[in-house]
Amino acid sequence: MTNASRLRLLPRGFLPACAVALAGASACGSPSRAPRSGAPHEVRFVQWITQRAAGRLTVVTDGREQRITYQYDHGSLGPRLEERVVLDGDRVVVRTTRGLDYFKSPVEEELRDDGATLTWRNDVERGSQPSGAIYPPVQATPVDAALLVRELLAAGGAAPLAPSGEARVTEIERSTIRARGERREVILYAVTGLGLAPDHVWLEGGTLFARIRPGWMSLVREGWEEVLPTLETRQLAAAREHERRLAALARRVDAPVAFRDVRVFDARAGRTVNGQTVVVRGDRIEQVGPSGKIAIPGGALVIDGTGRTVLPGLWDMHVHVASIDGGAHLAAGVTSVRDLANDTDMILELRAAWDRGERIGPRVILGGIIDGPGPLTGPTKVVVDTEEDAVATVARYADLGYEQIKIYGSLHRDLVPVIIHAAHERHLRVSGHVPGEMTATEAVRAGFDEIQHADMLLLDFMRDVAGDTRDTARFTAIGKHAAGIDLQSPEARAFIALLRERGTVVDPTLTLFEWILTSRPGQPSPRYAAVIDRWPIALQRRYRTGGLPVDPELDPRFRASFGKMLELVGLLHRAGVPLVVGTDTLAGFTLHRELELYVAAGIPAGEALSIATLGAARVMKRERELGTIEPGKLADLVLVDGDPSAQISDIRNTALTMKGGVLFAPDAIYAALGVRHPVRSPLRTR
Repeated sequence: MTNASRLRLLPRGFLPACAVALAGASACGSPSRAPRSGAPHEVRFVQWITQRAAGRLTVVTDGREQRITYQYDHGSLGPRLEERVVLDGDRVVVRTTRGLDYFKSPVEEELRDDGATLTWRNDVERGSQPSGAIYPPVQATPVDAALLVRELLAAGGAAPLAPSGEARVTEIERSTIRARGERREVILYAVTGLGLAPDHVWLEGGTLFARIRPGWMSLVREGWEEVLPTLETRQLAAAREHERRLAALARRVDAPVAFRDVRVFDARAGRTVNGQTVVVRGDRIEQVGPSGKIAIPGGALVIDGTGRTVLPGLWDMHVHVASIDGGAHLAAGVTSVRDLANDTDMILELRAAWDRGERIGPRVILGGIIDGPGPLTGPTKVVVDTEEDAVATVARYADLGYEQIKIYGSLHRDLVPVIIHAAHERHLRVSGHVPGEMTATEAVRAGFDEIQHADMLLLDFMRDVAGDTRDTARFTAIGKHAAGIDLQSPEARAFIALLRERGTVVDPTLTLFEWILTSRPGQPSPRYAAVIDRWPIALQRRYRTGGLPVDPELDPRFRASFGKMLELVGLLHRAGVPLVVGTDTLAGFTLHRELELYVAAGIPAGEALSIATLGAARVMKRERELGTIEPGKLADLVLVDGDPSAQISDIRNTALTMKGGVLFAPDAIYAALGVRHPVRSPLRTR
């Protein structure tokens, strides 16, 4: 077994060995197991998260009606849904969904199509329009993905969506799978128009067979679990092919590139300098200086910088990248990311493909997760409960080129110093959630180099009401009690002084808590309110469903508690505690909001931008190559309309991104992702 295989996070090789074969297109697959006329027919599915069975899906078909129950557990989170669907041929004419969503908020959603009028209601909206469109539900079960494919195929492969947009379906491949002495013909379909990337689903005989989110979650018909690794491999190949087509959007220029008459953001000073010219040759910055003093090389590609600002490429210091994220990061000006827990084989392969330019995406620095056993173990199978395993796991991560260890909440406190010592011996940083058996103060004193998430700090001042900090109780406790914390108290001042004294970095992920604590059903999530109308309709709905369920009487309290989190981040910055900008959620778009929240916390815009550029490079020891716009450094740059050091929201106005001298037009990438972007790239005028 390779080192990478030992650090697998997802279900490849986790099932007993069996004879599983895949062939090409075949007509010899067994027919669909259709029920006898008038006899209800039940099909069961198993849901996997990482390598653990985490839930079930049951579908009972009785004539034109399907009754669906779906649930899975992700720690103390996870949905509980009951759905009833009535079909007229391949058309969904009735759908009702009841239950709880991922955060345990009540769900009530309904669709009716009488052939003349389509009406719907959910926690986000109510609407109606003439029949003929397809309504993608907000709280969908995996069965809904299969039903959507059937509706699209019946419509000829494409159909309008309600209330806007269009979806298309493409058959990717037909394969015969064999297991348990049986064989089935399954078809992989890709649906576009719902989100930022094709949505994949496996069907057999026109009904759901498997639904796989590589690197995270898998669902398959009961008894066929052993084929999941093979199906995942095939699906990943289809995703790679899509991403290779996106790679054609990269523009490699043999000649020098000159940004003329542009503002240049000085990340050391946290301010812009007007009237500058920046010359790039190959993958390096060659010249930077006043436009009147910089000679533009003959034959250079000249980009007019009037009214625009060039900044060093942005860093997102808290991601869990999927292969589909590369374009969204680059379109947002993010040229470097730090991945803080992922499928080992997948992330190593993806990083190599991005580095080679076979697919498009940012530079990736790797952090490897380690947790302990228990009912609230995080989304990983890298679990240790002995000193020997802890040391060996750190060594395997180091051997694979990881630069950081991320400790998770179920790790036994006695193993924390063991991991820290082993990691520091191999020159790896250590960060993470504060283990449930420890306080943040104890974690810092034990040698944590960094702490993820601002709630982990606030919980230090409310230990008597926090409950188990590994589950959602910590979010509820923060919402109810953080507003009352006195951050000027001697205890708080001592804690902040400890962080400063130890040089402990804080990764607040403010947008995550803005969503959890302040998002409400029917309203755009605040973190995406400025851009959500530009997205595909299904993605819009996903981010209008709200965060934690909150009693209306507690709403002001939850919002005040998020305000306390902002206050904490401002205090940390003014005290000299190093911060990094990380998001832990949707690629690209979220970093812009995180920067806005830093400014809302009282950090000047220029200083926030410095944290997201040079500051990140310093934390990860890349400041000799990245983080500033200076001759000799790697040409990772972003050109934006306006001046985000004066108005931080201008950071969204990306006009061009450069990674290692390769140019990308954000508007072209966004268009390929189904997103409207208001800024036209100068590359698109040529």
